[in-house]
Amino acid sequence: MEMALEALRLLEETINSGTELVRPFPVLAVQSYDLSGVHGAFDLATISADELSSPLGAYDELIDAAQLLERALIEVRGQRDSADFSVDVGLDGAHCGTLQATVRLESGAVKVRFGFESEPTSLPEVRRILDALQYSDQLIRIYYESGHMIDGRSIFQPQVQQQPFHHWQWADFTGYEIAREKPIGSSPAEIHSKVGLADDLSLFGWVVNTFSSGWLTCDDGPGEIADFVHIDNDGTLSLIHVKAANSSAVSRRIAVGPYEIVASQATKNLINLNPSRLRERLKSSPAPQPATWVEGVRVDSREDLLDALDCRSPRDQARIVIVQPHLSKVLYQRTGGSSPIEESFRLNLLETLLNSVRGSVTSQGAELVVIASEH
Repeated sequence: MEMALEALRLLEETINSGTELVRPFPVLAVQSYDLSGVHGAFDLATISADELSSPLGAYDELIDAAQLLERALIEVRGQRDSADFSVDVGLDGAHCGTLQATVRLESGAVKVRFGFESEPTSLPEVRRILDALQYSDQLIRIYYESGHMIDGRSIFQPQVQQQPFHHWQWADFTGYEIAREKPIGSSPAEIHSKVGLADDLSLFGWVVNTFSSGWLTCDDGPGEIADFVHIDNDGTLSLIHVKAANSSAVSRRIAVGPYEIVASQATKNLINLNPSRLRERLKSSPAPQPATWVEGVRVDSREDLLDALDCRSPRDQARIVIVQPHLSKVLYQRTGGSSPIEESFRLNLLETLLNSVRGSVTSQGAELVVIASEH
């Protein structure tokens, strides 16, 4: 009560002083009501199915659409003088066609409509993505080089900071398909059975080979803790979240969307850093036999991993690890004061996001590490 009264007293003093606050909440986005200055779309982020917490009309169809868009390859090409844009799309890392998006303001709300821009190379896949995008007002965010973001039915201008994120790690993904998140499978059981096999060149395969010391288990599937849970021999606990790059092309540019999706998932699952909750959650799995390894050797159960979890000291380190190789070290180092304004804006927007997420992670006594591509 005393704290609330003190806050009200300070607010009253500020109002009575007549002092104008230009940005009283500098980290919050400012809403806009005009499309005339919106141009240069460069990125599109989708909402994960796990973020949809309440039934909204055709709920099953909405969930299916969100899950499909999580798998989709999405590369945006904006226009210098318009909010409209083109988007190259595909599934599981393969480009299948191009859609055209028109953005209009109708009755005070933003409407984004998608249609075919050209004849697709694979009509069934592009049609599925187009059908999923009919839920664009609930499932996507669009970023613009003009500094705007369209989120659902509204236009915002995010408050972007110019503070670098200091917890990048650069890794070599040579030999792996960075635009493919996991092995292709129609069910969690099928995916788990393929993870880490000799022909698994997805990012999941990279994780298995990279985090081969200690204990590792895959938890990919509905209601997952993370894509992987790892306990190293020194007791370090890592919840590993994986997201494929939007493109494997050397010429790919900085994107925010892939990082926003996986960062949101990581933040939502911070509660699983609690050892007792984590242990309880690890007793079950989205797959009947979760893919699990001890010292790089596949085993039949999580029993050894659970024993390792019980043996950890409360002072052992904990980490949230995001594996997202869309950004390359070469591009990161090249983007700076001498870079085009739009490239610097993209990087500042990305690092503002990651610094915000890190604040949530460190408040739980853990650290955030983001693994991107060396090349």
